[in-house]
Amino acid sequence: MSSWDPPLDIQAINTTGFLCSLDDQIVKFYTLEYGLLELPISDNGEKLVLGKWYSIFEGDYETHFDFEMTDCKVWANTVGQVFAQVMAIGPNEFALPREIRNKYRMTVWSPFLKFLDDKEDLFNSTFRGGDVGEVVVKFAPSKDHPTNERIFEVVQIVERETPPQNVAYARLPPWTMEFLVTRMEPVHVLHPALPIVNRYGLTVKNDVTVGICIKVDVNNPAYCAAVKGSLEKCGLLFSPKFGLTKWLIREMEVSKHVHKDKHVTGALRSTDEPSFKLGKWYKYQLRDNRHAKSRAQKFRSKTVEDLGPTDTVFYNTTAVQVKEVEPQKHTCLINGNVEMDASFAFNHKMLEDPENQEQPWEIRSQQLSKSAHFVDVDIGRVEIHPNDSQFILQKIEAHRKMLEEKYPNDYTHLKNETLIVRATVKVHDRFMENSEDYPNHGIFIVRKITSIFYLNRGKMIYDSEKEKETPNLHFEKLTL
Repeated sequence: MSSWDPPLDIQAINTTGFLCSLDDQIVKFYTLEYGLLELPISDNGEKLVLGKWYSIFEGDYETHFDFEMTDCKVWANTVGQVFAQVMAIGPNEFALPREIRNKYRMTVWSPFLKFLDDKEDLFNSTFRGGDVGEVVVKFAPSKDHPTNERIFEVVQIVERETPPQNVAYARLPPWTMEFLVTRMEPVHVLHPALPIVNRYGLTVKNDVTVGICIKVDVNNPAYCAAVKGSLEKCGLLFSPKFGLTKWLIREMEVSKHVHKDKHVTGALRSTDEPSFKLGKWYKYQLRDNRHAKSRAQKFRSKTVEDLGPTDTVFYNTTAVQVKEVEPQKHTCLINGNVEMDASFAFNHKMLEDPENQEQPWEIRSQQLSKSAHFVDVDIGRVEIHPNDSQFILQKIEAHRKMLEEKYPNDYTHLKNETLIVRATVKVHDRFMENSEDYPNHGIFIVRKITSIFYLNRGKMIYDSEKEKETPNLHFEKLTL
């Protein structure tokens, strides 16, 4: 563990690991969740064998007889050295941006044992960057890496006649994850023909998307009392592909079924009601009224200047072939509003001009970006309020200051590590107006920052569940 980490509650840990080291007082197990765990020798009479798997729970341990991990074979030799045979991967430097390439140059990573120490350059001299190879490693913690990383040294390359199969789990190393989280917005390029940005364009027939129901029982802008079957109310689906789409939910009647319990009075709520659809995810297509021959000809004859609110994709389309799918994100309803968790990579420049960092917060808070946001693959652009930007900056700066003052070695190692911010997001109060100017404004906005942690190894620097406090905000409430 890193020297600044809070001590683990050993009594609360329930995991599996293999025995790496032991002496008269301490046993050391390597676990996937926690890395290297140190426990005092137990008096439970359990026989300790290096290289064997153990169940670790409530501060104790016992042999895990039935456990077998074919992708991480572990054993010990007669002199007490522990070895493991695992898949590993090195970076393809030609495919990475300069700052990520320089950061991870010549590193070797295993999904089970994390970063490996390749002192003799065995791996990189054998495999091309980006290729998965099989290696034998030895448990060999080094004074050069005291923070529970690179505690396994590459000692042998496993020669195979054919490339290893089923190794997709090894193809998401830290450099790839860092590339993805720091490049999400440029990667999420919106084609100009998509309905979410082309407000007046004719939609593509039979095109399909997955979106979330964000509202039910809202006014239908296309309602016409003179048209039979026209609904005054509708639901709203949202996807980063189609934008907002009207959903004409026909199941508007409350069930008239009488409950078998005579003490239950009034009509029962049916699960077909619109309110039960809120926050659920659906696959659907668009039915565009403008595809009708007569309407299409009239629509195409209009000039840009003639186009109005009744010519938009939103006005003329409805969701059809709507089928519920597995949740893309877990959602909850708070006072009838849809909320969910989302995460993004911390980017100082996104929240403010870094040069403002030297200013006192009374001045600095007024200069925070009013357009700060991140992009999520499932819900598109998410706005970040200046209050939340300040909260994020204060937490990260306080953490880094603590490292610099108390743990300078950790500070040097971690100051350039990517941090992930996890937040609860909700539907923006001005979602309808924002939808008309997407992607310049988002449909969702951050409601609360729940945690901040390192991308590599996931070490937490802020957890709202463990730290109940409100930041000292020195500015008036702003609106986005």
